[in-house]
Amino acid sequence: MSAVVVVAGALTLVAAASSCAPSRAASPRVLALTHAARRPTPGPGRGRWFVVEALGRRLRGLVGRAADPSRDRRLGIVVAGALMAGVVSPVLAVPVIAGAWIAPVLGRRRRRHRADAQLLAAAPDLVELFRSALAAGMTIYEAIDPVAARAPAVTADALGEIRSGLAVGRRLADLLDRLGRDHEPLRPLAAALASGERYGTELAPVLERVGADARDRRRRHAEEQARRIPVRMLFPLVLCILPAFGLLTVVPLLLSAISGLPR
Repeated sequence: MSAVVVVAGALTLVAAASSCAPSRAASPRVLALTHAARRPTPGPGRGRWFVVEALGRRLRGLVGRAADPSRDRRLGIVVAGALMAGVVSPVLAVPVIAGAWIAPVLGRRRRRHRADAQLLAAAPDLVELFRSALAAGMTIYEAIDPVAARAPAVTADALGEIRSGLAVGRRLADLLDRLGRDHEPLRPLAAALASGERYGTELAPVLERVGADARDRRRRHAEEQARRIPVRMLFPLVLCILPAFGLLTVVPLLLSAISGLPR
């Protein structure tokens, strides 16, 4: 109950301070950014994260920073967690702040690594699709749509960016360069296609080499994941299997030995 009172009081103080902030002499840019920071952010998660996002918006409005829903939520979670931990013990506020601030960064990095691993597994198939389309007499521009329709599902976003860029009149070579920058596993393929689009180089031998390299990278990644399996099995082995084995074998022997001792 005391934690709820402290959080509610902090929200009230922040709201009151932010409502008084525009009365100070501030530049029009700061006022505009403050107004943008206070604007409610629509979205499907607004109901669940409304309180922490409101707290983050108020804190950012005090310093005149532009609104960013993800950063507002992150800042609100850090402040609310620190306040609730401070009620229990002020010492707990420091690890709570550090954990709440670092956890989203680690989550984004984990999701990015997972997406790169999926693209790495799908890259050889995508290279083969482009090889087949070009061998059938299509240009790179003409091959985008049929390849995107038959490509693995994990490459839909990457190829969708190219198709949407072409729809608004952007150059295909520039879109391929961006594909290589944003999606590292597809960089060799994007570089080969961009070179063929700009300079008209023959792509058959280049794509054959790119496909072979992609298959080698996929095999090495699979071998690396297989080597990590014994390490990952140590956690359930040490914390679950070994204690259960001790309870079923060693403990009954000890109990029988103790019961057989003379009194």
